[in-house]
Amino acid sequence: PLVCIPATISNNVPGTEFSIGADTALNEIVKICDKIKQSAQGSKRRIFVIETMGGYCG
Repeated sequence: PLVCIPATISNNVPGTEFSIGADTALNEIVKICDKIKQSAQGSKRRIFVIETMGGYCG
């Protein structure tokens, strides 16, 4: 028997609401944004732009 489990960090597998890997990717994005926020609080007059993938996910 062969079992195939689709996994993607984009969470864009058709027919599913959630895919393996998407939660880990989301948690890493949140951690990195928190680190950038801490860095931004020490800087004045700076703008940080954060772009993530997954425009058609979910």
